[in-house]
Amino acid sequence: LLCMPFFGSSFLRSTLQVAGPLALLGWTCAIVQYSVFGAITGNHSGSYGAYSADALHWGTLWCLRAAVILLPFYADLRAGMHVYYKRCLMFNFFARGEDVRLQELGKHPYCPFVVVTGTSNDFQPPGDEDTISELSFSCLHFGGEETGYVETPAHRTLAKATAISGAGCLDAISLSMSDTLSMRFWLEVLNLTWGDY
Repeated sequence: LLCMPFFGSSFLRSTLQVAGPLALLGWTCAIVQYSVFGAITGNHSGSYGAYSADALHWGTLWCLRAAVILLPFYADLRAGMHVYYKRCLMFNFFARGEDVRLQELGKHPYCPFVVVTGTSNDFQPPGDEDTISELSFSCLHFGGEETGYVETPAHRTLAKATAISGAGCLDAISLSMSDTLSMRFWLEVLNLTWGDY
């Protein structure tokens, strides 16, 4: 950031596009060096100090335990930005900050027929060229021309549909309309996607 006035934002962007994947590759190589070649060479000049079979065993065991404990919560951890965005929309734009189910909207005689649109990223039917599909959410059905339509489930809420609709702009532009693999890398690593997957 300090170099931006001298080199410009394109230099920072180019640096970050290369630095993230290279840092991940370097970390992976250091782990492989320690675990695979450490037993042979002793890893005296390696990244994690001298090789110890006990340290490798306990490190692997704790990583496995953490993975087993966190795996059931993966979807919740990944949807953190989506939940935050949904709550912001709900508390700022909904009456009394309360969410309402889409099917209940259809039963209210004074409520207009609400149709919220969203996108499905990376869905591509056979023979189609684009990787983005438009979706519609209503009190009766949700889906699209390319994905097909299904009946709206009873648990689908207006706040969720609204948040998915707003995320369609952010995620569709950054994920579907950009071929840059490093953009996907940074969005996934930093958990900056707003949609619900």
